[in-house]
Amino acid sequence: MVICFDATIEGKQALDSLLATGQFRDTSEVVSVSLVNYATICKALAEGGQSAVDSLFRRPGGKAQAEYNASSIQIRDPLKEGIKKPTLRIPEIFVLKSSNTNGLLLQPIAENSGTNRRDLPPAKWLFGQYNKFLPVKAACRALLNLLLKQPAGVPLSEALETISNAAWELGDYLYTQDLRAKRSREDALTAAFPTSASSGAVSRIRFANQFIGDLRQPKRSENQPKEVKFNGFPAALKFVVCSDDKEPLLRLTIAGAEFAVFQNPVLDGGQDLVPRKFSDAETDFLLAHVDRSVPEETSAYVAIADAIGEGANTPDDVDKYLCRRFHLQVAIKAEAEYEITQTFLTTQRTGAISRMVDLGLIAREKNGLQVTYKITQPGQRFRNQIK
Repeated sequence: MVICFDATIEGKQALDSLLATGQFRDTSEVVSVSLVNYATICKALAEGGQSAVDSLFRRPGGKAQAEYNASSIQIRDPLKEGIKKPTLRIPEIFVLKSSNTNGLLLQPIAENSGTNRRDLPPAKWLFGQYNKFLPVKAACRALLNLLLKQPAGVPLSEALETISNAAWELGDYLYTQDLRAKRSREDALTAAFPTSASSGAVSRIRFANQFIGDLRQPKRSENQPKEVKFNGFPAALKFVVCSDDKEPLLRLTIAGAEFAVFQNPVLDGGQDLVPRKFSDAETDFLLAHVDRSVPEETSAYVAIADAIGEGANTPDDVDKYLCRRFHLQVAIKAEAEYEITQTFLTTQRTGAISRMVDLGLIAREKNGLQVTYKITQPGQRFRNQIK
């Protein structure tokens, strides 16, 4: 399908910057993925609106039944409300108050014994829009600080509103650091954080849904029991859980609390220009945790590392390799288990690669608009330890 349209100057600049990341093969891929992602955001807004938290429905017995997400909370828009520009510093909620987690109600993680950790296909990987780890770190740190005052659990509504409304202040601070350090778009600390200059409350709602979490009720047939699922990157990493109580409560898992208390160069470094996003201890912890408890992420890292190791080191070649490895067919509309749409495959591939770059497992090398991937020594070590 060919569609022609007039692009604004800002739109063309955004398109060029996305192409420059090397994550997309051409303009068509950028536009297709962007439209799908924006449609998802608009759907969430249309379903929940911007009103305060009163959209939580309950079934008999007081259990949560319907959706409970960031679209239903009051998230400030500093530009529209005339809120004074915040002081450019790390907000207190993201600063480590105590590394002592005694007394907190932390959840254990069930081990994935017997799970094949190498061969889960792209459709089973973590959602491709979960593409940065620093917002996860910030969310876990903020939740830890809230739990210090409410050890049994933080109401989901409070966590969504409090953390999201502080996130744009952190985003503004990180943006100034990116400008001073002249970081590229893909290396920016502020990537995935909302800022006061970004698209209003939409960016904060997206941050809340992806990096704190939301409760959604999957579509089911009338005979299937109703179920509410807690989504978000921290939940997918098994760092955060949400209770099925009358008022849902957020808690950290044991692993989530451990990740939260690690010193971080950005949040705890006390430097204006930090050299990297994570310490060696944080990276080692994340990789060990993924290997042990998140087979979906291990599978993605292994498949992409193998692709690069076999010479498939461009976005297009990685996609072709994944189709061969998992016997996938690219379809306009996927209707069978072995079919996948190009847009979804691109989303899954770009997200996984971005997370691997974040952890230093692979590096991007650019030649104009062309990009190739190279596995790093830490990436090779990680691949070698997965049997």
